[in-house]
Amino acid sequence: MAFGNINIEIELRPCMVNGVKALFHKYIESDGLVEYEDGTLDLVSYKRIKFIDNKHKEYYWKNNREGVKSG
Repeated sequence: MAFGNINIEIELRPCMVNGVKALFHKYIESDGLVEYEDGTLDLVSYKRIKFIDNKHKEYYWKNNREGVKSG
């Protein structure tokens, strides 16, 4: 029985942490592992991470205003 290769790629996502550019690596429990431009790593609260890659634009939303957070 032959099996194909499975490739798992880890995608880094650009983000801002308290106004500082970073790359998001992964979640570890309730924190996120981020890498700053100088190469340092930090564990930060998930609440401090703002993704800036607009991934949501890749998805179809039936009603553009449905589920949009206001305020």
